Amino acid sequence: MNHFRLALLSIVWFAASHNAMGQESSGALVDANTGFAFKFFQQSVAGKQDKNVMIAPTALSLDFALLQNGASEPAKAAIFDAFNLTNLSPKQINHQGETLHRTLSYVRPQLPKGQKLPPNAERGERLIMAQSLWLRSNARFRPAFQETAKQFYGVTPVRLPVNDQAAVHAINSWVSQQTGRKRTVLDSVQKEDFFLVSTTWFKGVWAIAFSPQNTHPGDFMLLSKQKKSVPLMSDTRKFLYLERPGFQAVRLDYWHAAMFVFLPAETSSLAELERSLTPENWAEWTTSMGGRPGYLELPRFKFESRGDIRRELEQMGLESLFTAFHSFSPAVDNPEGARLTRVLQEISLNVDEKGTEIVSVGIVGGVPVGISASQKPVEPFRMIVNRPFFFAIVDKTTNAILYMGAVAEP
Repeated sequence: MNHFRLALLSIVWFAASHNAMGQESSGALVDANTGFAFKFFQQSVAGKQDKNVMIAPTALSLDFALLQNGASEPAKAAIFDAFNLTNLSPKQINHQGETLHRTLSYVRPQLPKGQKLPPNAERGERLIMAQSLWLRSNARFRPAFQETAKQFYGVTPVRLPVNDQAAVHAINSWVSQQTGRKRTVLDSVQKEDFFLVSTTWFKGVWAIAFSPQNTHPGDFMLLSKQKKSVPLMSDTRKFLYLERPGFQAVRLDYWHAAMFVFLPAETSSLAELERSLTPENWAEWTTSMGGRPGYLELPRFKFESRGDIRRELEQMGLESLFTAFHSFSPAVDNPEGARLTRVLQEISLNVDEKGTEIVSVGIVGGVPVGISASQKPVEPFRMIVNRPFFFAIVDKTTNAILYMGAVAEP
């Protein structure tokens, strides 16, 4: 028997303070991805309360949006269920996936007419998403799958060198080219015949920067109750802010995206907050934020992670995609079919003060941040992020969740 094996690599390079911009007609796919994002996050943090966890749900959804075109009916049903796609047709997924991918790819900010960025900010602004499909010498895709991959996802299969070491080098070189830095994400090709590789490079600037002069050392309380000294960025100004009995939350804007930081109350916990993360609560919380003056301290944080997320996907109902060779038989020119072997995800994260201060910046979305003369002054809040917290980065125009994570130790 000549069974084919497909490996999926999701490489995310996330740098500095960061960004995105959107477009129309991908709303249903974005809503589906939001539902998937919270399910996948719950699986990802299970049993890892003392570890930093980060996911890139939109990039992963677009990978499986492509793969569903080559899936058998049972495998397609599993993908649709796991990724909340049951209300969409394969044709809608492809068209909306194409729009979303195009929308979330830029190399400089798209600003309102009349607004300009300083030169140093423009050079740092980018969101680049790319996909590539690689085959070993014995592998073939069916013409219909290749045509769909090219038309909607801009992917044309590339033949790998016969030599295993040369094949690894080819993939790593492509990843390095797409992410602006030499990276070794693949150590070996093992028994795989295909590789679907996707990369995301997200780098941007804060709309209002943190001043390095205001950064100071402070104690961060770990889950072990030990204290770790970390650099805390700080600022005093008006923020979009929300306070509930179980948490405080603040929105920090980039040019095309926004970071939402949720700090559990001292009487609560990160685990309790994570359990309350649902699409419904997320929509209510993020739209309920209002302008309020306050003082914020946020640690610089960075981490790197690399691993196979097969287990998490299997627990979401995708086990057959890794065990049954007929799962991707419609995609390959081989009667025995194909299956997934592994889904590798590598993420590098770095958040700091870097950015460009823009005076009199407008808050996109039309949320009022002023206080009228007839209103009573609002008491300033204090939000000191000195214990484990949750964050998410969302594209402002499409509301697509680009990244979300739990920070247990900055």
